[in-house]
Amino acid sequence: MTEESDQIEQLKLQADAVRSDEYWTGGLDIAPHNQPLVHRDMRGELNIRVQNIPTSTDDNLICWVQIVEGDLFTGVGKLIVDSFTEDSLDDEQVEPDDLIYYRKGTQTEMPRFAGIHQKALDW
Repeated sequence: MTEESDQIEQLKLQADAVRSDEYWTGGLDIAPHNQPLVHRDMRGELNIRVQNIPTSTDDNLICWVQIVEGDLFTGVGKLIVDSFTEDSLDDEQVEPDDLIYYRKGTQTEMPRFAGIHQKALDW
């Protein structure tokens, strides 16, 4: 095993037990590379990490998305970002609170950004 896969296995051991059809989570702040992470916030809303959010650089930006419609693998969600992450976004493509499509998630890989469903501000 590689060092990264060892780290992932260690994190999974710390995570909450889940069924085979669910993601694992242990309230971890940082998702290991390409590994899914879900979180239920204090309002009871289910949030998931989504990769490949458009940035002003070529980085693979990973952000929290509040699931609005769909599931952990494919759906529509509201983009949740802090002020530091907001500065990294390609604001010509995506902005905080936009509803985005995400897809291609699996049990071992977090879903990817797939486009805008609805802009946060309708002019």
